[in-house]
Amino acid sequence: MFFTFPLAIPLLMIMIFSSLILPLILPSSGTPIVSVAILIIWMSFVIRLCFSIMEYLAQGHHEAMDFSKLLSFSNGWVFLKLVAIGLVLGFVTIKVMNFSFALGMILVIFFVLAYPAMNIVLCTDKSILSAINPLRLIFVMSVMGKGYWILFALTLVFSMTITFTQELAFENLPRHLSLSVAHLAYLYFNFALYAMIGYAIYQYHHELGFSVFRDTLHQNVAASRASVASGNSKNASKSSQEGDGAYLKEARIYIQEGRYQEAQDTLIDALKVNEQDNEIYEMLYRLFELRGNSDWLAKLTEKHLTILHQTKQRNLMRMVFLNTSRLIPDYQPKDPKVIHSLIIVLNRKDDVAHSYRLFKYLKQKHMDYPDLADICFIVGKLFTEKLNRREDASKIIRWGINLASGELKESMQSYLKLLNS
Repeated sequence: MFFTFPLAIPLLMIMIFSSLILPLILPSSGTPIVSVAILIIWMSFVIRLCFSIMEYLAQGHHEAMDFSKLLSFSNGWVFLKLVAIGLVLGFVTIKVMNFSFALGMILVIFFVLAYPAMNIVLCTDKSILSAINPLRLIFVMSVMGKGYWILFALTLVFSMTITFTQELAFENLPRHLSLSVAHLAYLYFNFALYAMIGYAIYQYHHELGFSVFRDTLHQNVAASRASVASGNSKNASKSSQEGDGAYLKEARIYIQEGRYQEAQDTLIDALKVNEQDNEIYEMLYRLFELRGNSDWLAKLTEKHLTILHQTKQRNLMRMVFLNTSRLIPDYQPKDPKVIHSLIIVLNRKDDVAHSYRLFKYLKQKHMDYPDLADICFIVGKLFTEKLNRREDASKIIRWGINLASGELKESMQSYLKLLNS
């Protein structure tokens, strides 16, 4: 992927054009000021292009390259940023070496090892101060772990390849041709190198705190909100759906950026707009799990189960209850009607323990529930059919017969006779 990315038609044309025009800019003897100025401007464009390639891949664009998108990134000042970083690092190194040569060499080695990290920070933070902050660089190197050192080794290989190719060209080819070949190698391997760094950022974007598709998501949020704002009463349902989408997109942005409280507030606002959107509940469940907020998780589950009970989505009730029980083992819904629906749907062998726990809670807290006898019958049959615990089933059904009446009581008595036969 890294070696083929520079071969995309727009980049390939830039490499060929630049390699052909460079020998014409640089005369054979001397270097006029105009030529130097043109060369600096061109190299600033090349460096901007390298950083745009890095950011393009860092944001997850791994499909066919969109050159207009590549040029849309705000990297126009990156050349001056690199010059400023070079001047600052040079000044600091000289000062440290004047104080202690050994410390100065350690500093030089550190900044060499941190070269990929500087590029990563410039891409993610877009800040000169962050790019020369040793603590920020060490953080990037540590969170990427072995991946960073593989990236550094490949960066070293790419740099050595560029140097070796250029030396080989200058030693064995005529001047104009050697300049073209050397510059072509420089562009090709740098494009490939920054594509590799960008892909590494994408792979580690969670660890680095970098929001993938941040710009696109913000644009979508703005567009969705504008669409909702322009909606009228005739399209109230459609506007509501678009509003939900805007909330969800905004919440995803906050989650990717680590702004969990803002994501939570946004999703809670979304529930006020549409309390039946299961996707909102799902995102809140994951967010509360991520933050370890069991109290909020229990309250949300109670609300969601009530909605699902009202809309008769029993299979989804089972999934929601089991997921919350996995995180909160003693989780207990409070509404007896919700508990009744859960006991009905928790009808698999692995679910019997949950059904029995819900049944015991119902006996303790809601003895006046009118369908308690029916629940006794359901749980008793689960003990018989799923666990083959006939004696326990008999006790449960015998207790429930005292609450039953009519056909239900007759059915329970008949089933009890079969158990005891």
